[in-house]
Amino acid sequence: METDHSNNNDDVGREGAHPEDRSSSSTSSKGINTTLSPRSRSSSLHSRTSNRISDKLTVRPSLEEIAHQMERSLPIRNNRYRFRVYKDSFIGSECVDYLVRSNFARSRVEAVELGRRIASEIHLFEHVTLDHELKDGFYFYRFTNRTGQQVSL
Repeated sequence: METDHSNNNDDVGREGAHPEDRSSSSTSSKGINTTLSPRSRSSSLHSRTSNRISDKLTVRPSLEEIAHQMERSLPIRNNRYRFRVYKDSFIGSECVDYLVRSNFARSRVEAVELGRRIASEIHLFEHVTLDHELKDGFYFYRFTNRTGQQVSL
């Protein structure tokens, strides 16, 4: 139970004065007086609590769901590097862009980690020459048929 230590005696002896209708005053560390009614304090507390709860209850999609959306969304094209064409490939930095933009990852570093998990656990894609894990750069990758073999289109 909260005790009101203010010197506000306006409601003392008044019939029908509801304790929740009284204001309480507090002073912040910078000396600023703030007055909140108990109702606004409780709604503010409820808002903060529900935000924390909703953050914890946010359901993250499975790796399979993310992989399925990546297959449908990443731009696939014939990429060229040093006079060689890598057919039906995508660029690593575009994959990272997609994961961040789609809110599957909060940062580019997290997106690289997520993409590497998808590549290793689900075998969704691999580097075109099998030389690199997913990197946030101008590296080419191809989708596989999920058994580790490259898809030929």
